[in-house]
Amino acid sequence: MQGNGNQGPPGYPGGQNPYGAPGYPPQQPQQPYNPYPQGPAPMYVVAAPPGMDTMQIVTMVWGIVCAVFFLVALFPCLGALNWINVPLALAGLIVSIVQTAKPGLRARAGSITGISCCGVATVFGILRLIAGGGVV
Repeated sequence: MQGNGNQGPPGYPGGQNPYGAPGYPPQQPQQPYNPYPQGPAPMYVVAAPPGMDTMQIVTMVWGIVCAVFFLVALFPCLGALNWINVPLALAGLIVSIVQTAKPGLRARAGSITGISCCGVATVFGILRLIAGGGVV
């Protein structure tokens, strides 16, 4: 029973491995953990999608932020936030219209999103200011 690779630890009857399986192959030495196997992660530059200008992304984000501020200003006692939001939305609306009228752009989705969000925030923000007396 000596050389069959089926020997278990001492103290077992007959020196057999209790599971009946042959001995495991010898362990390979483990390499130390390296979180960066090929070096540090590459740096990526976020660029506008093809056909979309960076200013379109700015106007789209501007419009979405103004729309979110308008929704927050709908809560009671927060209507005065529209005194800040309406001028920002008007400026965003003007910038979005100028960006949409720029010649040579194929995709205008970002600018149109900015126009619609800023327009809604402006019109309904003014109505909310009128309805709340400018404060509530």
